[in-house]
Amino acid sequence: GTTGGLLFATIPANTGATSPIQANSCGNSIKSGTEACDDGNTNAGDGCDNNCVIETGYNCVENAAGLSSCTFVCRCSGNNPCFDTAANNCLPYSSGRCSASTTECETCGDGIRGTNEGCDDNNGTPGDGCTQCVIDSGYECTQVVGQRSVCTRVTTSSITSVVAGTNNTPTSITATVVPTSTGGVRCAPFPTTQTTTPSANDVVTHPQVSSSTQCSSGTPCTITMSGLRPGTTFFAFCLPNGGNDAAVRPAAATPVQVATPASPVSDFTYSTIGANFITMTVTTGDPTDLTCAAFESTSQSVRPTATSVTAATLQGSEQCTTRTCSVTVDSLNPDRNYKAWCLPDGGNDGNVFPVSAAGITFTTNVQCTSAPTVANSVAFPCTLPMIPVSTCTLSCLPGFTKAGTDYTCQADGTLTAGTGACIATVATPSPPTGGTSGTTTGTTTGTTTGTTPTAPTTVFVPAVSVPATPADDDSGGSNGALIGGVAGGVGGLLCLMLIGAAIAIALMSGSNKRKYDNDYMYPTKGVDMMENGAGGWSSMAPNVTPM
Repeated sequence: GTTGGLLFATIPANTGATSPIQANSCGNSIKSGTEACDDGNTNAGDGCDNNCVIETGYNCVENAAGLSSCTFVCRCSGNNPCFDTAANNCLPYSSGRCSASTTECETCGDGIRGTNEGCDDNNGTPGDGCTQCVIDSGYECTQVVGQRSVCTRVTTSSITSVVAGTNNTPTSITATVVPTSTGGVRCAPFPTTQTTTPSANDVVTHPQVSSSTQCSSGTPCTITMSGLRPGTTFFAFCLPNGGNDAAVRPAAATPVQVATPASPVSDFTYSTIGANFITMTVTTGDPTDLTCAAFESTSQSVRPTATSVTAATLQGSEQCTTRTCSVTVDSLNPDRNYKAWCLPDGGNDGNVFPVSAAGITFTTNVQCTSAPTVANSVAFPCTLPMIPVSTCTLSCLPGFTKAGTDYTCQADGTLTAGTGACIATVATPSPPTGGTSGTTTGTTTGTTTGTTPTAPTTVFVPAVSVPATPADDDSGGSNGALIGGVAGGVGGLLCLMLIGAAIAIALMSGSNKRKYDNDYMYPTKGVDMMENGAGGWSSMAPNVTPM
């Protein structure tokens, strides 16, 4: 019997026991037996179907208890990525595609033709009969599913003519091709420096090769090559799918020349004007090369031709990688009136911009012709010619300090003379060496009416050198020498102080009056008098020593 999903078998009586034997039970949350997964249910479409089989596009893993957890990896549908059963993962779209039965994953170039592949020759070489798993024109390939395709040429398709197209744009050109058989044709643009017929591989691998265009036998077919630079001439060469080097047309002796038209200028203005240059900001429809020219307004009264712009003496060119770039024309004369026009690469007379005879009119700045001479400066501080109202900054030699104002170049071409000068730098004196700052002397007394003490005097005292103690034990002699040295130093100090005092007295005695604020003291006959603030005189206070 069964109980709870378990199958019991009767054991012979002599054993006296029974033993459970577990069978497959899909949906019991335990992967067992022949189950590929068991997610605890019997629902289809969740990665583990009702028979506990992993569904296409899912990956299932089990935990320690045996419960499966399924995750969607990918789903086979049309050209969507497909699930690789062998590797148990998803293949990217670029390397795999789903078969019609959605049970296998096809990979182009693996040498195994799938039901959705026209061929698979086990390589990615274009033009060998099987290109991107599609049979090339002029070839036939074996088409056994699951086997490598073998391709052979059955007919030799060729091109009878290639002519330049007329519906070209600034970034694309067209060629009209007439093939001898129905099939795909590709064309590629080569520079005009191409002197030989390119190989078939050169055409197929060209960065700007056209996509394969299906053409009918004997019928003109237009093929477009894109991503080109405006205003540039190219040689167009074409090749039928599966063609070899001999099938490339035309031959080098008769190249087909096709030119992209110029990208029109949509905006044009000047951004900077100097005394001898102008910089213009030009906007075009596509990135292109630009040539701008300047003409003196007195000599150019009409809109110039394209040839006049490209042959102008005063011109500037720029390879613009964006739709907007700057073009500078230099070698102009200061203080002159000019007109400017620009021309995109490959442009004709109709592409000269602006279309008016006035062009872009501007006047160059004047240049300053005078030069200031400043002694002890590094060099002449102005660079000529200068843009008007430009300041010339003065720089002085070492040991000199800048003073005054700088020079300025005015709009009329004159250089305003500033007051700039280089003045010698005065060094700050330092105290005498070999001495120390001495005592400060000066009077600190004053009259009772509020006199001002004299300014203190600082005296520098030479350093006193104390003799070293002799090496022997003649302490009497050494002490005597020490005392004598100290006494000599003190004597010298007193001598300097007396000399300083004498000099101060001599200086004071040279004048008949000494200033105490706004009052003056004069010696009189036996009586010291002091001028008071009212214009009179009064006796000095007894505590003030007359001088």
